[in-house]
Amino acid sequence: METLNPEFGGNRRIVLGLDTLILGNIQEICDWPGDVGLLTDPYYPETICNGVGSYSPEACSRLYRSWTEGKKKNREQWSYKGQLSEMIFLRQEMAEATRLDQVFADQIQSYKAHYRDHLETQDKARIVYFHGRPKMQELHGDDPLLRHWI
Repeated sequence: METLNPEFGGNRRIVLGLDTLILGNIQEICDWPGDVGLLTDPYYPETICNGVGSYSPEACSRLYRSWTEGKKKNREQWSYKGQLSEMIFLRQEMAEATRLDQVFADQIQSYKAHYRDHLETQDKARIVYFHGRPKMQELHGDDPLLRHWI
């Protein structure tokens, strides 16, 4: 949640996990003007996940304040396996966030759920995010995705 700290500037934030590959131009995604954009969880589509997030300056301030002021009081309800979880927090606070994967259909893909086994949409992917296994470093040496990993 530190990436949303308003002390780091007053601009829009695009938050990507370290296990994310950028395959093409993402300027259109970065320029999306909404308040908060997150992704549909690929395995639990009734909820969101934070593989990619886009936050307006106002949303950054609001969410950061809510997180910092509430994490002691809400520690139990915002925890996963005993650890505070920003994913749980965002699911509770931003359940109705705009789904970036719907706004930018096929451009933001989960490696496991979308990219790996769906050849028909691979060429549309601009962002591929990993979660769980396999990790990027577990891909075979000849996997074409590895050319995007520096």
